[in-house]
Amino acid sequence: MSRSRNAFVSDHAVLRYLERIKGVDIDAVREAILTDSVKVVATVGRGRVKTEKFVAIVREGTVVTVYER
Repeated sequence: MSRSRNAFVSDHAVLRYLERIKGVDIDAVREAILTDSVKVVATVGRGRVKTEKFVAIVREGTVVTVYER
């Protein structure tokens, strides 16, 4: 979260800003993350998936973070 004195911006607000103000298609982003290999690991429950562009970390069937490869 970004903080300035006593004010802050939540991750939810950032996500909604990107979606509603900037026009980012959040569902398309989710689909880009959910590659076939990520889906397989998610069914197992946990793991690390290396794709051509990023690494996804899966915990309890949920992608919890991604980072550039």
